[in-house]
Amino acid sequence: MAHAKPMICFVEDSDIDFEMALLATRRVRPDAEVRRCVTFHDAVRTLGDADLSLIVLDMNLPDGNGLEVLRHLRNLGMREEVSVVVFSTSANPNDREGALQAGANEYVQKPSRTEVFLEAVGTFVERWA
Repeated sequence: MAHAKPMICFVEDSDIDFEMALLATRRVRPDAEVRRCVTFHDAVRTLGDADLSLIVLDMNLPDGNGLEVLRHLRNLGMREEVSVVVFSTSANPNDREGALQAGANEYVQKPSRTEVFLEAVGTFVERWA
């Protein structure tokens, strides 16, 4: 779903992962407005009112879990048009299944190699934002 000027929020506590995701986003959607939330509480406080195109959730946050953020937002009635990608280091199939059942549009395992990481982010930003 391509918006004229997408608003994307990364719920990501790693500074390095966020900076790489921002770089990849700028490559494919230089017009996007990008926000960042670092904690579960920051995300639920900020995202409920935002007019977002895409939310990218890390699974492991300092004070909670990305799936808890997703469930909370869906329970608050977050618009179905808001795409959600869970972007996590976990290779556990149960995490993937849980993310999709909670309402994520896609689950992407974070690659460890920089160029593959950048390509993965660029691909899902292009697809969902």
